[in-house]
Formats: sequence, structure tokens, C-alpha cells
Amino acid sequence: SDTYQRLSNLNLFSSVNIQMDPVDSNTVDCTMKLTASELQGYKLGLESSINSTGLFGISPSISYYHKNLFHGAELLSVNLMGDFQFGWNNNKRANEFGISTSLSTPNFLLLPDRIFKSTNIPRTEFAISYNFQERPEYRRNIISGSYSYVWNSRDRFFFKVSPLQVNIVKLYNLKPDFYESLKDPFLKNSYKDHFDMGLGTSFYYTTDA
Repeated sequence: SDTYQRLSNLNLFSSVNIQMDPVDSNTVDCTMKLTASELQGYKLGLESSINSTGLFGISPSISYYHKNLFHGAELLSVNLMGDFQFGWNNNKRANEFGISTSLSTPNFLLLPDRIFKSTNIPRTEFAISYNFQERPEYRRNIISGSYSYVWNSRDRFFFKVSPLQVNIVKLYNLKPDFYESLKDPFLKNSYKDHFDMGLGTSFYYTTDA
């Protein structure tokens, strides 16, 4: 039923079950049985690596979520990550730090939900992130933000429309020889100061039932 599907898509319940009790030959009472899931939680992660230049890396991360921030199935997610690289026999260092947060609400803000006919709940997402990179060749700050509508159709078609996307890149201490060694013009552009604002959209189809 539509009610079952929409309750499941709220992500507030670990299980949603329908109990049917016959009343007479033509009538059945349906009772929805809901089992609440944990509304808050966190995850810790730690990875190690070695890159092509011989630097060893340690990458810790922590993420936190809240599934019912304002008591209306709003999902908050906060992620922190770091990447610290170093050489055993030299003084080379490379550090990276990032923080990202997003808030998703179970409706289309500023738009009527009915324009998208689906048993799945449409959502509005706000996201912002900051990333700092410090390497021998440069220091770079990246700030990104977006305002998006997300929904799916027939459980197979998934859509995301972002009326607003912002991306800010600021570089310091960029080594000229490193910049000149970049041959790809798109990669070269990512090592320039810039401010981008626009809109975007994405779509994908899945064969999973």
C-alpha cells in the first residue's frame, strides 16, 4: 500500500508491518505495527595507504547522523575526515582536512509535492562542505554548497535537481613548475582561484527491484 511504502521511506523505523484482522466477509481491519530505529548514531573509520611518491598516509574519519532532527523525519548528517601523509626518510608532508554537512527534509520546500506522483517521499537537501589541502606544491581551500530536490519514480528512476550550486576554490603558494607540468586543461583549471554558481541535475536508472 502507499501508506506502507511512505512509512518505510521515512527511515525512522527498522520495520513496518501490516496486521490484517477480518471483521466480516467483506471487511478487514489493518493495523500498522512500527518498530522504531535508532534516531542518532555515529561511525568511526581509519585507513592507511601508500602513494606512488612513497608517502605513507593515515586517514581517520568520523560521521554523525540524526534521523529526526526537528521531529519531522529531517535527516542531519555531519562528516569529518583527515588525511595525513608523510615520508619515512624525508621531510615531505601532505595534509588534508574536510568537513561536510547535509540536511534532508521529507518534502519539496517551495514546491507542491503533488507535482511528482510517487509513493516514495520526495526530499529537499541542503549541503555544504569545506576542504583544506596542504601539499609541497600548493595549499588549496575548497568550499561547496547546494540546494537540491531529490525523488524517484517507479522505484527505478532516480532524479536530483539542484537549482543552486556554489563552488569556491582559493589557492596559496602554488609552485609554478607544478602548474606548468599539468597537461589536462580541466585539471589545470582546478588549480586556479575561481567562484562558480549555477544549477545542475542528475539522473540514473537501476535494474534492482
